[in-house]
Amino acid sequence: MVEGKWDMLLKTPLGDRQLVLDAKENGNVLEGGFLSDSGEVILTIFEGSVEGDSFNFKVDFPVPDMGSFTFTLDGTVTGDSMSGKAMMALGVCDFSAVRL
Repeated sequence: MVEGKWDMLLKTPLGDRQLVLDAKENGNVLEGGFLSDSGEVILTIFEGSVEGDSFNFKVDFPVPDMGSFTFTLDGTVTGDSMSGKAMMALGVCDFSAVRL
């Protein structure tokens, strides 16, 4: 089950990003987004789907002085851990997360 809050580490070519993902399942649709320190959604999931323990979604990340990049994340949940790949214009990077 993907639903829940996750402490995620995204290893990008521009440096590691520590993020909190708040994922919600609505049937086979994955919704939610990444949260600010105050708990507000700052990056919204779009085109999200979930099938069993596998999921994928897109999110637009703003990058200072470079505009924004669309990341496509594909991953798998095993218990209270998740891992996968994030595809973006600059290449593919790994991510991992633990359930909060």
